[in-house]
Amino acid sequence: MNAEIFIILLILFLLVVIATPTLISLLIRKWLTKKGHPKIGNGLTIIVIIGTAYLIYTAIFPPTSFYEEEFEQQTGLKLPNSAQFLTKDASYPDLHGDYWSAAVVRLSTEDYNRLKKQLSEDAKMQRDTSKYGIGITTDFDKLTSDLDMNSIDMTLVSTRSE
Repeated sequence: MNAEIFIILLILFLLVVIATPTLISLLIRKWLTKKGHPKIGNGLTIIVIIGTAYLIYTAIFPPTSFYEEEFEQQTGLKLPNSAQFLTKDASYPDLHGDYWSAAVVRLSTEDYNRLKKQLSEDAKMQRDTSKYGIGITTDFDKLTSDLDMNSIDMTLVSTRSE
């Protein structure tokens, strides 16, 4: 499938996803207005529009909880409470559901040392010895541009199945 067709299909899909709930709420609003309940109809329409906008926004810009869940899924560990997100980014899933996500967090020294020990002893976490190592995408490079990449002493990759 070439890029133009993909973009057209994506736009059509998004229009359907956005337009369908909005049109349904407008039809219900019209019906409620005829029944003498215009405020309820207006409120419903506003809620649907705000809800749809929120879902679209969080799909494009995932909340912090998304990155916490990703960490737990990939490591089998809970992200320490001292974690402060410095920067984060994720791609939108493609047609196959594949995406990438990355976050840069700051941890307390104790949490960092404990987490490093737990992850290095976990059989489902392996040292990344590939020639690329960490940061194989330009998006990740942008996220880590303020970091000293030479200070990274260990890169791990999860072998957990998704």
